[in-house]
Amino acid sequence: MHLRLLLGLLCGLILLPSPVLSAPVLVLAGGGAEGAVGDVQSWSYRLYRRLFDPVASSTAPVRLVVLARDDGTDPGWLPSYFVWLGSTRGLNVVASHLSVGSDVEANSPAHLAPLLAANLVFIKGGDQGFYYRTWRNSLLTQRLRQIHAQGGGIGGTSAGAMALAEFCFCGGRDLIAEDVLADAHTPLMNDAVQTSASGIRSDFLPFLGDAIVDTHFTERGRLGRLLGILAKSAADFGRHQLLAIGLEAKTGIVVYADAIEVLGVGEVSILQPTGASEFRRVPGAPLTYTALRLDRLVEGYGFNLSTQRPVVPAGTPMPAPFVPGPNNAGALAMLGSQASTRQAFSMVASIFPSDYALTASLAGVQLRQAIGFEDAGAPASRMDKHEALFHALHDLNHHLGILLFRGTQISRTAEAPDVLQFSGEAGFARRSAIVISSAKAEHESLSPYPSNWATSGGAMRAAAITGLRVDVLADSTGTGISYNSKNQALLGGDRIFKSRMSFE
Repeated sequence: MHLRLLLGLLCGLILLPSPVLSAPVLVLAGGGAEGAVGDVQSWSYRLYRRLFDPVASSTAPVRLVVLARDDGTDPGWLPSYFVWLGSTRGLNVVASHLSVGSDVEANSPAHLAPLLAANLVFIKGGDQGFYYRTWRNSLLTQRLRQIHAQGGGIGGTSAGAMALAEFCFCGGRDLIAEDVLADAHTPLMNDAVQTSASGIRSDFLPFLGDAIVDTHFTERGRLGRLLGILAKSAADFGRHQLLAIGLEAKTGIVVYADAIEVLGVGEVSILQPTGASEFRRVPGAPLTYTALRLDRLVEGYGFNLSTQRPVVPAGTPMPAPFVPGPNNAGALAMLGSQASTRQAFSMVASIFPSDYALTASLAGVQLRQAIGFEDAGAPASRMDKHEALFHALHDLNHHLGILLFRGTQISRTAEAPDVLQFSGEAGFARRSAIVISSAKAEHESLSPYPSNWATSGGAMRAAAITGLRVDVLADSTGTGISYNSKNQALLGGDRIFKSRMSFE
């Protein structure tokens, strides 16, 4: 009977009752612990149960495979969770865990028998580099493509979600934001095995087209990392209009055709170049990347892949028209390594261990209408700093937000107090600063749930703000770029950007 079943599956025959599939769906999660069986308030209940949309009207058994490498975790829990989720939708779900730890297993019909019979697949977290090296061009990936083409559901969390985008950062290296902000050509963006090859691949599981996905986004302070990967993707593949999608932990997206829906506790950040975007990637030098659009979305929001614009809930507030801030006065230097830098901004946000709150700076010399953080890549606080910055930009109409890293220096002179210059900090590797303008923000609101990083009282919440502008800036002397902090506008740059995109 097992042999007959296997032969039937390999021949494309259906020997078991099979649900009628509708349209394919993708479910991508940013990582984080799922809720318990029975918890209908959890983020994973709201998100993961959407995987069953293609089989929502099925009366036949639904066959789901949880796909992973053998990672030593309980192989039975997640399948049992999906069985319960299916039951909440009136479905009879048969779920199993399938570990595929070698290319031999990835090409074995006998080993893959559960997958060959599946309608739905969910890929666990782990190492997307391992998935790429082991599963690419295999019977396993052929079957995943077939399931999607036939209208089934494909999902993944953490590394499993990253693998589902057309452009996958799956070279097998561990890259943090500070690496690429110090060296736009850091070898950590190359393949771990073929060290001269790109660590970004476009020949794996291209279910979410024209996109790059990163996960644990705020949790690990990956805004700078994703910007570096986006710039490298443009340089390596000549694709200048890709979407870079950052999924926070306990948060994710559901993708139907050209429509994205956001569900979960935190935010989904969607970055895209604009017609004014330019970048500079010089080996050994910090990344410069200008005029990117950032739409930061929370549950209730969506995104249209055809128009590449957010879908905003009805009644979402719109900021008042931008009014330039008050005149600045006095020379000022802000260093990425010094905690006192936070007081140089006109507004100061408290973070862990105190919950979110805003106070006015008491410093005599300030950067007006601005808020920012030093040491934005510090592992113990980067999640709090990133979350608090965007919450503050929601609360402070049209303020400028700045993330400085160790090695970043921003300065101005008394003669030109509105003009910021970017340079390196003595004693550290030079790094870029990330400058976020809310001058043209379109809509804004807060998540209905306390942030993953909220402490007492849950005052910190992920902020949704659409139409932000992001500039990654460094080395004003070399690039010719400075920044008018009052008008929130770039100054100069002609010496470097002789064409629309710079590939130095």
